[in-house]
Amino acid sequence: MTKEMYFTIALLSYENGVIYGDLHSPVLKKSIQFHNLTELILIMDQIMKDLNIPEYDERYHHVIIKKQLHDVELDYQDLKQDNFEKYLIVH
Repeated sequence: MTKEMYFTIALLSYENGVIYGDLHSPVLKKSIQFHNLTELILIMDQIMKDLNIPEYDERYHHVIIKKQLHDVELDYQDLKQDNFEKYLIVH
């Protein structure tokens, strides 16, 4: 795993067993809101697929959920060694 690949999760609410919050990573241009644990896992899985991090191989990922992501736009940074530090700050 590279130093660019990590997630920061801000839990903003927890009611009746349902969490709500924001997901941040240096690879994203802005934080993404999630409305339950399933959505959080699906978003993280999609980011790893999209960026092939860490060398994503579907044979080793067994996220089996019938619910699909809807209306979640993932917008990625163009990270390079020389600009990585500026994206460490949560946006």
